Amino acid sequence: MTINSKDTGLLLDISKRNYSSEAIKAFISYIKSVGGKYLQLHFSDNENYAIESTLLGQTPTKSTPESNGLYLNEATGTYFLSKVQIQDIVANAYSNGIKIVPELGSPSHMGGIFA
Repeated sequence: MTINSKDTGLLLDISKRNYSSEAIKAFISYIKSVGGKYLQLHFSDNENYAIESTLLGQTPTKSTPESNGLYLNEATGTYFLSKVQIQDIVANAYSNGIKIVPELGSPSHMGGIFA
């Protein structure tokens, strides 16, 4: 089987494991170094919604910043990245020729949103 470089990338589940924006940018550098083309960010599952959401009341101003740059949602006890951090990740990926593919786990993985 021949693998086309445009099909080469990485799925990173940021809803299950807490990755800082710096760690995600390190994955972007690695993907670029091996000729990959995309980073798929799985940001929601049944327990967590890992990006800022005004609708969910999950914003930096309502949360505790952690030393690794993530924010702690006090109501759910889960961590998330801010919109500014996501924009920085997307800009970093773009400048490295890496496409960001967002993945929202639904409809079966909506518990993190409902919590």
